[in-house]
Amino acid sequence: MIDSSLLKKIKKQAITHAIFGIKKVISGKQEKYSTNILCCSDILSLLQDLGSELIGDMDTNGWQWDFWQTIKVGEKYFKISGSGYYGNILFRNEKEYERHERQERENYGST
Repeated sequence: MIDSSLLKKIKKQAITHAIFGIKKVISGKQEKYSTNILCCSDILSLLQDLGSELIGDMDTNGWQWDFWQTIKVGEKYFKISGSGYYGNILFRNEKEYERHERQERENYGST
């Protein structure tokens, strides 16, 4: 049986690592941050603490449990994506084509 205090220590270390990784992505010093230890709600809580804003609803592809969400921090846009099945999370800058799609939805109200 795994000691619960060990699990808490591992999660605390993962959160500390995530904070540094996310801040590096936001500042442009790092292209992406990924984890397979923390869940999406942990990362979204950290982003909220950094003053982020969720843009639109979280999108999913249904049965495969993949998800993605646009995040705004200051004037910059980012994507958080991952898999509920595999448990991986990726935080990165919004790509050019994603920005155009988001802007079209905002301008024309289409989905």
